[in-house]
Amino acid sequence: MALTLNSCVGFRVYVRRRPLPSDDELLRALELTDYESKELEFWGREHHVVIGDCGSWKMIADGPCFSICNKQATRPCLRELARSCDIFMMNADDYDYEIAYFVDSRPVRLHRTQSCFGLAQRGSGSGVQLVGEAELQSQDTVYLTSLLRIAGEAGVETAFANPRVYGPRRDENA
Repeated sequence: MALTLNSCVGFRVYVRRRPLPSDDELLRALELTDYESKELEFWGREHHVVIGDCGSWKMIADGPCFSICNKQATRPCLRELARSCDIFMMNADDYDYEIAYFVDSRPVRLHRTQSCFGLAQRGSGSGVQLVGEAELQSQDTVYLTSLLRIAGEAGVETAFANPRVYGPRRDENA
């Protein structure tokens, strides 16, 4: 099964640090300590995340069950991780998007839009608008490719290689 950027949902975190954090460090930082390595065939089933190498960055992408996107602890965990790493977090769904970009432990851009069924989009945030954001705000639908372009303009390498799938450990006695 080919794992592509399009097969990952729109919640992604890109991390840069020298040296890059290990997969285990990322899983611990996002409070996914019960996750273990899975075969690529596991992709698309149940809860899981994908970690991939992106040049000087590492990516962790959520799966279709939203293992980390909707987890209440994720954003505070990312703020903590940003103390030692550059972070570019993006989240895209049909009408809304969210960006959190930290460099050298400081927030460069924090922005989130919310709408109700694509109507009355409201945005809140801080920092300097990133290249491509104004165009995104004028679109009726948020596309993952638009956020990837914004990330690229900010210097994030988004093309990934060597994808690794992680999911919850199975209880052998269940």
